Amino acid sequence: MQIALFLKKFETIVHNEDVSKKMICEVLYQNLKKDFKNEDIKVFKGVLYINRDVFIKNSILFKKQKILNDLNKVSKKIITDIK
Repeated sequence: MQIALFLKKFETIVHNEDVSKKMICEVLYQNLKKDFKNEDIKVFKGVLYINRDVFIKNSILFKKQKILNDLNKVSKKIITDIK
């Protein structure tokens, strides 16, 4: 019984991460009009890493501050930079 409770905690963590990534993808879509998948992004120590082509990354640089502001409104994690 205790193992089930222990594993339930990990399920919540994974679920929250998926929901968070989905919201980040939605903000990126709203700002860039490009689709993003959960696999395209990673948040580590407050930095959002995006694994896409150079064209998309350059578009992000032009709108970086607005994207950061929008991301911090919807994400539980504080995102300080995008790379």
